[in-house]
Amino acid sequence: MIDIYAKEFVAIIKHLEGQGYKPYRGYFVVEKPVLQELLNHNKYEMPDSKLKTWKALNWIDTDKDRLTKRVANKAVIKLDIRVFEELKKQLKM
Repeated sequence: MIDIYAKEFVAIIKHLEGQGYKPYRGYFVVEKPVLQELLNHNKYEMPDSKLKTWKALNWIDTDKDRLTKRVANKAVIKLDIRVFEELKKQLKM
């Protein structure tokens, strides 16, 4: 199952890069509704469940007891670029 999470994590960041997102201080910073919409494409699990797993694996940076991080009064999710690079290398994507 972890390979499915990893492939989706890498695919989403690649998609975000294609949409013009750039890393900032080691993270891709994405508003939660945008990321939830992307996570909803593969319906093997609900988006919040996927985010909880990513959080447990330290693939995203969030506030304590939340799935988001408050940045400039916005609820965002910070996807770790180092995790992305390592997973991409391991998956040969």
